[in-house]
Amino acid sequence: MDRDEILEKSRKENRNMDEREQQIARQASIAAKVSGMTACLLVSIVAKCLGCPQYLFFALWTVYWGMNLGEFWYRAIRLKKRNDLLAAIVNTVACILCGLCFVESFHWGI
Repeated sequence: MDRDEILEKSRKENRNMDEREQQIARQASIAAKVSGMTACLLVSIVAKCLGCPQYLFFALWTVYWGMNLGEFWYRAIRLKKRNDLLAAIVNTVACILCGLCFVESFHWGI
C-alpha cells in the first residue's frame, strides 16, 4: 500500500473526522444521555405528583433505555469492547423490564 491508499482507508474508517472531532462526538453522546435521563427523571416526578397513570412512567423509561441500547449494541458490535457489551446487555434488560411493566400497568389501568 502506498501513502495515498493508507490515507484513503483512514478517512473511510474515521468518516472524515479527526481525533478531536471524535472526542467531541463521544462527549456529546455522554451529555445527551445525562440530559435525557435528567428529563426523564423530572417528567417522572412531575407526572407522579400530578397523579398521572403509572403506565406513562414505564413508557417514558422504555423509550429512554431503548435509545441507549441501540447505541451500545452498535458500539459493542463495531468496537468489540467488553464495557460496551455489558452496557448493551444492562440497557436491554432495563428496556425489556420497563416494557413489560408498561404493558402490565396499561393492561390493569394503573
